[in-house]
Amino acid sequence: MVKETIRTASLYGAPVSKNLVELIERSADELTKQYLEDVKQHSHLPTYRAFDEKELYKRAYRVYSQLGRWISYQAMELHNRVVTFFDRAIYYAACGYEERE
Repeated sequence: MVKETIRTASLYGAPVSKNLVELIERSADELTKQYLEDVKQHSHLPTYRAFDEKELYKRAYRVYSQLGRWISYQAMELHNRVVTFFDRAIYYAACGYEERE
């Protein structure tokens, strides 16, 4: 279902990233259950396999259901870091220019 919805959204010119985030958030329960099945089946995930299943479900569900918020937060953090970088670059360039004169 998830793959088909993504394919359909991209065919109709919809912004796939927004639709993808919304789809993941709406499908959080299904995705979480699939994730738990994967964790149970793969022996290379011993730490996750040791978790209580309810706790692991809760953690994974929180990530899937709040993906949009997390991405927004990360975008704001990136924006703030970029602004700070260029503010400092301009400041030090101005200081260097003043020192030369």
